[in-house]
Amino acid sequence: SPYGGAMGGPMGCYGAPPACGGPGGPYGSMQQRVDGHLVYPPAPGGGGLGGGGPPHKPGTLRMRGLPFRATADDIYRFFLGLQISGNNGIVLGQRDGRATGEAWVTFTSPAEAQRAMSKNNTNLGSRYIELFAT
Repeated sequence: SPYGGAMGGPMGCYGAPPACGGPGGPYGSMQQRVDGHLVYPPAPGGGGLGGGGPPHKPGTLRMRGLPFRATADDIYRFFLGLQISGNNGIVLGQRDGRATGEAWVTFTSPAEAQRAMSKNNTNLGSRYIELFAT
């Protein structure tokens, strides 16, 4: 597969581990670790615009339309040349143990996120990706 990894892996928290987990994390006791990755509980009322996912931070974009096998590395390659935050920079979406086709990507600044919007409606593999400011 061009996307590698296991299908529907857990919602991953990629970046500096201290910011990812433990009681001091963004969701406090609501978050848990599964196979070393931070997992956020599903949001009430399901997905859709503005539904669920990690807390909104300045410079964060929501990606929709990802192949279910997409990995954080695929997302880094998609945004090649742009600076993604090293602290919880990419969070892959999961519901009921399966990939949702969504991810939240935090860039080093809101201006960098605005530059990343130029990738809206471009392809990752055979899927076109939609980007939304959070």
